[in-house]
Amino acid sequence: MALIKNSEQGDTMIETYILRRNIERFRQMLADETDESNRHTIERMIREFEGMLSLPEPERRPGKENQRSSDRVEKG
Repeated sequence: MALIKNSEQGDTMIETYILRRNIERFRQMLADETDESNRHTIERMIREFEGMLSLPEPERRPGKENQRSSDRVEKG
């Protein structure tokens, strides 16, 4: 395993790991679930987390866009 050069790189690696683990867990839940409504919810969650994996790291973190918009309001 490569050494982590900085904490931000480490954070990215941890976030990626957690996203992948959650996707695995949701897929297992989907395999076990029989209720159609619950299956749709789990499928939506899988799509959301897979989408988060495809985003560049800075855009993955929830609240980043909210923080920027609140900064604009305070400055304006």
